[in-house]
Amino acid sequence: MVVFVIGSITNALNGTAGAGTPTAAVATSPTPSPTVVPAQSPTITESATPLPSAPEPAPTAAPPADPTQTTTGLTGTFAQSACDQEGQRLFEFGWNPAFIFGLLGESIDGANYFMKFTAEVTNESNAEREVTVECTVTGTNDAPVIVSFFAY
Repeated sequence: MVVFVIGSITNALNGTAGAGTPTAAVATSPTPSPTVVPAQSPTITESATPLPSAPEPAPTAAPPADPTQTTTGLTGTFAQSACDQEGQRLFEFGWNPAFIFGLLGESIDGANYFMKFTAEVTNESNAEREVTVECTVTGTNDAPVIVSFFAY
């Protein structure tokens, strides 16, 4: 609502602005009507027919996991053991492989298990040196065979 007053407030409330001068028009907005909600009919019933459900999606195959053994059944544990025994044989004065924290890489290629890791070796003069070892093993868990062993 907007009110324009010309003259005193008292005269505006009385409808005069003094000396018989009428006040300005007062604009008001109409009162909104209440929203009417129609009543529900008790005679109308909804059907209890279930909606058709979407067809279940076909199960998808899981992606192939990384191989954990060679095609001949050789696992990493036995390949590591074979590499460790070869290192002890070659570095008889001191061999300390770092298979966990020094593991630089490992892979399986068909029947071969390849490992690259660091090791600390000692020579006959008791001098120690850290080397990188590349070891490839084939065979089975019962009979692993060293294919190559390089320490540099």
